[in-house]
Amino acid sequence: MTTHSDQGIRFCIRLPQTYCTAGPQAILDVAQAADELGLYGVSVQDHIIADAALSSCAGLHDQSGEDRSDDEAHQYMANGFGSRFNEEGLQTLVISGGLDTFIEKTRRFVDAGVNVFDLKFVPINIDKTIEQMEVLVRDVLPALES
Repeated sequence: MTTHSDQGIRFCIRLPQTYCTAGPQAILDVAQAADELGLYGVSVQDHIIADAALSSCAGLHDQSGEDRSDDEAHQYMANGFGSRFNEEGLQTLVISGGLDTFIEKTRRFVDAGVNVFDLKFVPINIDKTIEQMEVLVRDVLPALES
């Protein structure tokens, strides 16, 4: 099997160790999916493992499992990172949005010479995270490599 680590653009996936989706089974499921999809690797943040009882999302995201619009994704990131980035930083340094927007923003980094990305999917639920990982491999990588 050819893995994406053999190709120029590499994606690591951050394990779900915080927020509502956190827990040992969630970490295992995402790590196994990353391996099965041939992604470059997995990573962790410098946080302790904390489930919803310790690290509540405080209603910052919709748990319906529906994809966010570009505006909703941007607002979520502004709420979470607004203290670290101004509006220009959110637009240029944070990759968020629907599929086309994600590809467009990621392409800017690729064109600037970046070839390794460490992605953290905004927690919705583990099934949705794995679905987004599949979209990454199926739709994003081919678009970036063309």
